[in-house]
Amino acid sequence: MEAIEAGAAGAPVPPEAVGISQRKTPKRICRFPGCNKTVKSQGACQRHGARPKQCKVKDCPKQAQGNFDGMCKKHYNDIHNPKPPPIEGPSLQPTGQSAYDEIIPASVAWKAPKNKRAPVAEQQHMGMPDPMMMPALPLIGGGAGGAAAMAAAPAPTENPADVMPLIAHLRKYAHLEAGWHRAQERAARGLPPPPGTSTQFETWERQRE
Repeated sequence: MEAIEAGAAGAPVPPEAVGISQRKTPKRICRFPGCNKTVKSQGACQRHGARPKQCKVKDCPKQAQGNFDGMCKKHYNDIHNPKPPPIEGPSLQPTGQSAYDEIIPASVAWKAPKNKRAPVAEQQHMGMPDPMMMPALPLIGGGAGGAAAMAAAPAPTENPADVMPLIAHLRKYAHLEAGWHRAQERAARGLPPPPGTSTQFETWERQRE
């Protein structure tokens, strides 16, 4: 209270003694009785007689904004803050095939094959031993040599029809660096690869096709 009285007497008032509402410029209220809207022009709001100015750019129906040289924000920014033109790279020819052409449709229509192995109860009925009760086989040669022999043993072949096409596609290129699937899809559409894996997706990359 003493600080405010000192300010009224002409003494400087410290900033911390001034409230937030006192630091702001007070709004000009419409002169129409009972209206508390902000003045638009001529001391009145737009409802009570203000005449908003139209953008001075020819054929522009938008309203001129204050401190924008008699123009709307769009035309003011077009003149004083123009955006740099987009950098267009060289046109590329589509290479490869889009995953949306065959791989994804085939994966949607793919059905897992039925298990051809007989149940354990049926195997026991046929006189076959239960695989869960069979003793573990010793390593060939024992020690590290046996482990190396098992590692060198060929993996069982897998029928391509037993794997979803999309899974097979991901396995085929799993050795490539991260983001390879995005680079391939862009190349199939004639677009350059993204600068990095953290580059924001474009609109078509975020949509489902």
